[in-house]
Amino acid sequence: MLIKQISPTKNEYPDTEAKIKIHLVSKRSDDKILENTLRDGIPYEFRIGENMPCIDWAVATMRIGEEVLVLTSSEHAYGDCGHPPLIGPKENLIYYIKLLSAQPYVPLSTDVEEITKLSTENRILLATEHKEVGNEFFKRGIFKLAFDQYIKGSRILKYKPEKLESQIEKVKVLRGNLYRNIAAFYVTQKKWDKVIQNCTVALEDNDQDTLSYIRRGRAYAELEKFDLYEQDMQKAKQLDDLHAHSFQSDITKAEKVYANKFAHYAAKTKLYENNITKASKAGNLT
Repeated sequence: MLIKQISPTKNEYPDTEAKIKIHLVSKRSDDKILENTLRDGIPYEFRIGENMPCIDWAVATMRIGEEVLVLTSSEHAYGDCGHPPLIGPKENLIYYIKLLSAQPYVPLSTDVEEITKLSTENRILLATEHKEVGNEFFKRGIFKLAFDQYIKGSRILKYKPEKLESQIEKVKVLRGNLYRNIAAFYVTQKKWDKVIQNCTVALEDNDQDTLSYIRRGRAYAELEKFDLYEQDMQKAKQLDDLHAHSFQSDITKAEKVYANKFAHYAAKTKLYENNITKASKAGNLT
């Protein structure tokens, strides 16, 4: 699938659970128009995740007001069977999309009610499924759809937590992983406060999660809070020593990225400490 920008903007990305409104023109490779909301004057409305993969993936990467051209294979559209008589088997399609608006999604009370009716086992299974689907999106670089799945998974484990006590340890690990993955999304957006917030929540559930310490440490370094960065990286190293150095490459990569900044911080800290010591010896401190 190829997404080509026609008119990029600097507007906000829509929330992944927002109600999306787009103009859509779809056509076959022979230029036969299949759908044209511009002509009809009625925009197409939906939520991300409710549409064909090619449209979902395109909209997930767009900013409000942006226009794109999407060239997609049948794999991400109508598949091997097509949609007779208009769309033949394995037919590639072309889409013009303009993202008009995005209305925030307000969950219905029944969402909570339905979730709390599920057994503990089914809530764990459903949350795990959302996590795994999110991981697949993340691997493909479709970060906003991944984020959407992680949020859904975390909500399933958030409502009525007292009903999950029978498998609380399993729930804590899964919930911690979901929040750590939410933090990974915010890394892609460079929203470092959000990274710290979600990693901290993850560590409240599982304080042995090496990746959460690494990820939070990175965020602290980006915000130049190097004392906290150093604490998290030291903790990550301690845990990694206990787990056969499973995350050694992640630790090394983070330290390499921030080596110069941290060295500068350490030098300034050392200079400050030396000056304090000298002043103290000279009797200049009160």
